[in-house]
Amino acid sequence: MVTLILAVYLTGGTFKRSNHNEIESDRHCSRVLNQEAGRVSREKLAWLAKEAKIGTARSELSAKIGEPYCLLPSLQAQGKVIERVVYILEFQPDTSIVVGFADDRFAGLDLILPR
Repeated sequence: MVTLILAVYLTGGTFKRSNHNEIESDRHCSRVLNQEAGRVSREKLAWLAKEAKIGTARSELSAKIGEPYCLLPSLQAQGKVIERVVYILEFQPDTSIVVGFADDRFAGLDLILPR
């Protein structure tokens, strides 16, 4: 249930599965930061899922999991601007994680699954 709530928060009120190929083609990315960066290992994913708390500083989260692959367009949700970044799973490159930040604080995450 928590994952669904976070997913709805990040997608602006709709829960949907995106096609990773859309991220690969950069159609949704507003800016690719580094094609070599943004890979998340199992260990980093475990930290993100278990240790990162809503409100964790963006700098702390970035220090733990690294720089993102790309930026997605920002959203408005609950009166706040949500900045979204994409990380690609190192062990399953057709799956990505979207991490959301509000006021430079961790706001939640969502998965982009292959079809």
